[in-house]
Amino acid sequence: MKFESHTYLLTAAVGFPIVSVLWFAARKRVQHSWRWRAALSLLLAAIVAPTIFRLLGEASVLPAVVLIPNFVAELLAGGIDLWWGLLYLALPIVAVATIIFLVWAGLRVRRYTDETRAA
Repeated sequence: MKFESHTYLLTAAVGFPIVSVLWFAARKRVQHSWRWRAALSLLLAAIVAPTIFRLLGEASVLPAVVLIPNFVAELLAGGIDLWWGLLYLALPIVAVATIIFLVWAGLRVRRYTDETRAA
């Protein structure tokens, strides 16, 4: 199995600035709304979520977001079914987004309980 580190670096180089700008633009909404935190968690997960895919006859670990354009093209051409996208793209992204969201929620709860105890 081959780890595609150059693909991860390229994805991170493009994705992290986008997430940073969006977070900065919506930082007040993110503090008060779980929906905004969920959306940013999903976007961040799309950057870092791994998926295993057979690339040129060899199993490779890639960011799931890299395969989305290929999936859409194959889906429109009728060469692939929807279950493939759900298994290899949606499942890793949603799993990582859930982990990010729960960690973020846990840190928020801990921060507010620490502030309450100090007061």
